[in-house]
Amino acid sequence: MTLLKDILAELVGMFISDALLSSAIIAVVAFSAGCIKLIGIEPLIAGGVLLGGCLAIILIAVRHAALSHLPVAGPTALADADSPAISRVDPVPSQGARAGLTTSLEAWLDRRRQRRCLAQLDDERLADIGITREDATRESNKMS
Repeated sequence: MTLLKDILAELVGMFISDALLSSAIIAVVAFSAGCIKLIGIEPLIAGGVLLGGCLAIILIAVRHAALSHLPVAGPTALADADSPAISRVDPVPSQGARAGLTTSLEAWLDRRRQRRCLAQLDDERLADIGITREDATRESNKMS
């Protein structure tokens, strides 16, 4: 039940914080409704347009997110050269194509949970791990 609540919370957060994705989906919905009202096409055909458009938007968003998370060679600095470097490590090793989606979802939820925890740390704890408040804020504001 907790996993389902986390997934729903992430979906709501995704639509609230990703204005481009939300705008694209609203545009597809408006286009489908406009096709029914203005052009007079069958609602079933407009439903197909709606389904196809939303699937295309989701696939584009997933591809964009996957490309932005390609592994980097070495540590990734959050700010400039003076800030501490934090390396990106995949918390769940690859287990093949069958478990790929589940593994990706679990890793995504785990990163989101870690970022929420990072945002809640006080300045003293952040100093203990060598991260500034700005770095923590920047990292916790990431979507993926």
